[in-house]
Amino acid sequence: MKVVYCTIASANYLPRVKVLADSLAAHQSNASLQVLLCEWPERCRELSVKTGFRFLSPAEVCADWREMAFTYDITEFNTALKPFLLDYLLRDRGDAVFYFDPDIEIFGSLEALENLAAQHALILTPHVCEPLYVDGLRPSIDDIIKVGQFNLGFIGLARDAEVFRALRWWQEICVEHCIVDPEKGYFVDQFWAAALPSFIQNFHCLRAPEYNVAYWNVFQRPLERLDDSWSCQGRPLKFFHFSGLPDDDLTQVSRHQNRVSAAPGSALHTLLSAYLKKTRDNAWCGLDQQAYSFAHFTNGQEISRLERRSLLAMPRAMRRQITDPFAGNFHDLIPKPQRKAMIGLLHGLAARLGDFAVVAERHGLAQALSQAVRYVVRALTRRAHD
Repeated sequence: MKVVYCTIASANYLPRVKVLADSLAAHQSNASLQVLLCEWPERCRELSVKTGFRFLSPAEVCADWREMAFTYDITEFNTALKPFLLDYLLRDRGDAVFYFDPDIEIFGSLEALENLAAQHALILTPHVCEPLYVDGLRPSIDDIIKVGQFNLGFIGLARDAEVFRALRWWQEICVEHCIVDPEKGYFVDQFWAAALPSFIQNFHCLRAPEYNVAYWNVFQRPLERLDDSWSCQGRPLKFFHFSGLPDDDLTQVSRHQNRVSAAPGSALHTLLSAYLKKTRDNAWCGLDQQAYSFAHFTNGQEISRLERRSLLAMPRAMRRQITDPFAGNFHDLIPKPQRKAMIGLLHGLAARLGDFAVVAERHGLAQALSQAVRYVVRALTRRAHD
């Protein structure tokens, strides 16, 4: 059985991708990493030449890539392309595919994973495998349930009729609904992919503590340093997920939590420090300084979140009238009837500024801005359906 390994990243994560690729090659001699680079196809080709590493571009795996690159921010776009990449690789490259987030490092042989893929069509790892009590710390069990009980920084799929059917559903979801919206509980593709075990009968829940160790479970999976290797609960560590790693204070472990700390000199701090050094010292260091391809219109103007959400709120048929959303100012790209509706929307938004100011005073600026964006999106959606 031929197994393919893959990841997705934009240029800002290329030093991390290099660590993943090197660690995979070190521990799985028969494996090579397929990398989907979420940048303009021209930049993908340029970076392929510069690094000597063949990057896939969004245009190779997804017909709707241009529209999605505009409507989503960088995190949303990277994750939205996941089912498209998995489908592409399963059809053209291998009998099974393993996806790893770019901020993962491999520490041991993945032969056992490959054996599981020969027996199961879907493999996922839960965020936690032991009870997590409500104690006011993050992540809490309700945080985990809201974003999805399985961490989609890793997924294994084998060629199977149910898998392809589920991938078609996942792709359709990710064209329009791969967003971060904490109020609704949406957390990009992970929220939706929690349903995959319901669609794919031959499913394996990988609970072994040595796989996908990260800030959300490391307090339940103590690490130990043994000579030149690492162990987790007495078992050889297979891969660690360095999600949200803070560059300035590794004792925090991740920007997304306050449940665990890594004291200097501890096994966890040593592991984090070694990883950070690898991301700063490898051959692709510096490539992460390039601006994100899809951050600006072609005229150089920065694309705002409101402009992205405004396009996303339109019905798909209406969006398809805009052949290249990056071609100029968003105002000029909107058909005249919709432009009139947006002007009316701005008047309504101006009338509510006082309400948003009150929210900002009581709950903070971020909450006020979030409410303003939701107001705009809801209003655009209503107008689009009128």
